[in-house]
Amino acid sequence: MAADRLGNATVVNIRKFNLNKMGFKDLEDWLRDPNHVYIGRNMTHYVRGATGSKWGNPFNAKKYGREECVRMYKEYVKTNQEIRENGRTLYESLEELRVASELLILSLDLVKNRVGVMSLEMRKSFIGQILVGLIEKTSDPKVMKAITKMVEDWVKTKTPIAINQSPVIREKAILLVKLMQHVEKRFPEEQELNAQFLELVNYIYRSTEDGCGSSRENDSCEHKKVQFK
Repeated sequence: MAADRLGNATVVNIRKFNLNKMGFKDLEDWLRDPNHVYIGRNMTHYVRGATGSKWGNPFNAKKYGREECVRMYKEYVKTNQEIRENGRTLYESLEELRVASELLILSLDLVKNRVGVMSLEMRKSFIGQILVGLIEKTSDPKVMKAITKMVEDWVKTKTPIAINQSPVIREKAILLVKLMQHVEKRFPEEQELNAQFLELVNYIYRSTEDGCGSSRENDSCEHKKVQFK
C-alpha cells in the first residue's frame, strides 16, 4: 500500500514487472519510501523484503475458496483489535482516506472555473504548488483523473467567459508536461486514466491542424508550442 503526503492511499501490485514500470528496482527499493507499506503475507522465501505484515490475510484461499477468503478478511480488518492504529482499524482508516479523496476531487471541481479571479500569489500557489504537487505525489488514480479532466476542460474551453476564468497557455503547458511525465510512469495499469490523457494529447494535436481561433493570449495558437518529447 502507498500513501501520499495528503493521506491518499492506494493498493499497489508489487510484482517486480509492475514496480519496474513505476521506476523501482524491486520491492526493497520500493519500501525505502517511508510512505510505502507492505501489507501482505510473509513471502520472504520468494521476495526479499516481503516480511509478513499484521495486515496480511490470515485465511487460506485453498482452504476456504477465494470469495469466502475475501469475505472473511473484510470482517477481520473491520473488527480485529490487534491491527488497530490510533484506535482505528485499517478498514476505518482507508474509509476516511476515501472520503478525504472525494472531498479533494469536489474542491478541485469547484475551484477550476475561478482561476481567473485569483490573485497572482494565489494563482501561482494553486497551479505551481497544489496541482503540480498532486500530479507528482498522489497515489490515488481518481485524483489524477480529476486533474486530467480539469486540464482537459481548460484546453477545450471555447467561450470567452470560460477562457477568462481558466489558466493561460503557459500554466496549462506546465500541467500538461507534468501529466506527461507522471501518468504512464506511475499509473501503468490504469488504462482509463492513460486513455483519458492520450485522448487529450490527441485533441491538442488535432486542434493545431484545424487552425487557430482568437482567444486570450492566443491560447489556441499557443498549443503549437507545447512540446511532447
